Amino acid sequence: FVVKYGGNVGIGLTNPAAKLEVDGGVIVQDRLYIWGDGNGWGNSIINGRVWSASSNIHLSPPGGSSVIIDGNYREAGGGTGTVNLCLNGDCRSAWPGGGSSVLATFNGGRTDLCDYCSGTSISGSLTAPANGILTLDYALLMDSPYCGVVISTYVDGVRIREENVRGCFGPLKAGNSDCSDSGAPSQAFTYKAAVSAGSHSFWVNGWTGGGACGNTRGFQVSPAYFQWQP
Repeated sequence: FVVKYGGNVGIGLTNPAAKLEVDGGVIVQDRLYIWGDGNGWGNSIINGRVWSASSNIHLSPPGGSSVIIDGNYREAGGGTGTVNLCLNGDCRSAWPGGGSSVLATFNGGRTDLCDYCSGTSISGSLTAPANGILTLDYALLMDSPYCGVVISTYVDGVRIREENVRGCFGPLKAGNSDCSDSGAPSQAFTYKAAVSAGSHSFWVNGWTGGGACGNTRGFQVSPAYFQWQP
C-alpha cells in the first residue's frame, strides 16, 4: 500500500498513475459509483472483459443520458452482430438499423402497378443467423370488381397461398378505376413459419389468367415485409 506525493494511492504497486490504482482484483459487494467531473462527464474505461454471473449486464443511465458503444459487439468466438444488444427490451443485431426486435429483414418494396396488364410480381430474400420465426407480410391493392386476380405466394420455393381475388382495395389511381376513389382498405396477408438458419426467400405473383375478362383494371402488391426473429 503506497501513498505517493500528490495524493495517488497504489495497492500492489509502488508508482500509482491515478488517484487509485490497483494491481490485482477488486471485489465490490455493493454498488460502485462513478461520478463525473465539473463538466458533468463520468467515464468508465474497460480494457478487457466485463462478466456477470447472472448472464446480464445492466446499463441504466439517469434520464436524459445515453449509453454509447463506440465500436462493435460480438458473441465470444463469433462474428460481429451475431448476438442481440437489447435496449429497453428492444433487441437488435445492429443499431440504429435492424428493425425492432428483428435481426434479419427485407423491408419495403412493391410490385409495379399492373394497370391493364397480365401480371406483376415481387420477390426478396434474407439470411437467418439461427433457428427462429419467419414472417411474410404484404397488402393487396386492387381496382378490379369484375375480373379476378390470381395471387400466388411462395416461401422458399413452396407455394403457401394461391387464390383468385377480385374487388376494390386501395384505391390505386384516383379517377381511373372501376372502384370508388375512397375504396376499402388494402387487403392484408400475413404468413409465419418456424425456420432454420440460412437463406430464405419469397415470391408473390399476381396474374389475370386471361379468359373472358382479359386484363384487370389494376392491382398492386404493396408493400412487402419479410422478417426473421429469434
